[in-house]
Amino acid sequence: MTDRKIVWILLCTLISNSAYALIAPFLPLEFKEKGISGEMIGLMFAIYSVAVIICSPFVGKSVEVVGNTNMISLGIAIMGVAFILFGFIPQI
Repeated sequence: MTDRKIVWILLCTLISNSAYALIAPFLPLEFKEKGISGEMIGLMFAIYSVAVIICSPFVGKSVEVVGNTNMISLGIAIMGVAFILFGFIPQI
């Protein structure tokens, strides 16, 4: 893997994690407004971390088949859709 690819992978990771970090502070506010308890909010954040740990080996194997660029593009697209859906929370 070239140094340029590593820089792009790190940049994509930074951007996607930054996007999650931007939304994370607002999730508890939305959930509390909907009457969801603090314990459930904490459980939701914990489940996200557990899901990352469980899915990482499978995604690692998929990268070999699909390719780095396609997998990163797919991940960023899925994350983008999730963030757009976050905007529709008031209607849910």
